[in-house]
Amino acid sequence: MTCSCKAVGQISIMISGLNRLETMYSLLRHPHVAREVIVAFQNKQLRRLITHAYKNVPYYRRLFDQNGLKPNDIKSVSDLSIVPITSKKDLQSLPAEEVVARGVNPKNLIVRRTSGSSGEPLTIRRTWLEERLLGLFRLRAMHYL
Repeated sequence: MTCSCKAVGQISIMISGLNRLETMYSLLRHPHVAREVIVAFQNKQLRRLITHAYKNVPYYRRLFDQNGLKPNDIKSVSDLSIVPITSKKDLQSLPAEEVVARGVNPKNLIVRRTSGSSGEPLTIRRTWLEERLLGLFRLRAMHYL
């Protein structure tokens, strides 16, 4: 299941800008909430993300179709175990157009590469807004927010 979660993490670049702004605002407004509220929020966002990826990202559409899955099959984090594992090697071998959402120009994204300590570096693409959101998550984790 861990690798499936990583696969979902790779498609996080596709959440719309408005949703990212709402998330940023929510982080600032509600720094401490009950676990049940967080889990419900995570599951709702996961369902939206899976649906978006299926409709807009060629790689994930093909992955789901080849395995007889539909977005409605994933209702919570616990359902991620039915999603086939996507490895870093799988993603590294694909052109950017296969893993970036339709309508997003890969040339306009900020490119980051991991150090490659596991053998080969992984390329990660984010929008400017996602870079800022990641910074907010880090600040929140360090209890600065």
